[in-house]
Amino acid sequence: ILSIVIYNTLLNSGCSQLVKISTTALILTSCVIGPYVYSDVMEFHRPAVRFMMCLPHFVIFFKTLEAFFGFTPAGAKSSFWIFHVYFSNAVELEFDEKTIEPVKSTWSDVFQSARDVIFNIGFNSILTSFMSAHGFKPFGLCHAG
Repeated sequence: ILSIVIYNTLLNSGCSQLVKISTTALILTSCVIGPYVYSDVMEFHRPAVRFMMCLPHFVIFFKTLEAFFGFTPAGAKSSFWIFHVYFSNAVELEFDEKTIEPVKSTWSDVFQSARDVIFNIGFNSILTSFMSAHGFKPFGLCHAG
């Protein structure tokens, strides 16, 4: 929903500066206050869950600033659908400078990313297991609800 609002207001040259500023202020305020409200209403007490609730808001916050200040890539502004995909992904999309189309990833890129994810999960699991034997409690588990 926010991508529709941003595409039609911040990226639309026909909108006034007042509309752009007020839209940006409203979205940024909701990104800052939203995670606190959600955490209290849904009664999330675990720090890990609260942290995960904040991540999408950070992405929205920075992508909104990017659109407001005019740093959205030209390829992302080429169509609404591409902007929607660009806005909703935390992963940065690459665009070809000549065709202004998204660059498709190769299979070697996909396998390298999957290998990196598996390695990081394994490394963090081993590290957390080793540290838990020495009294480490991830995310302050002793204080969690």
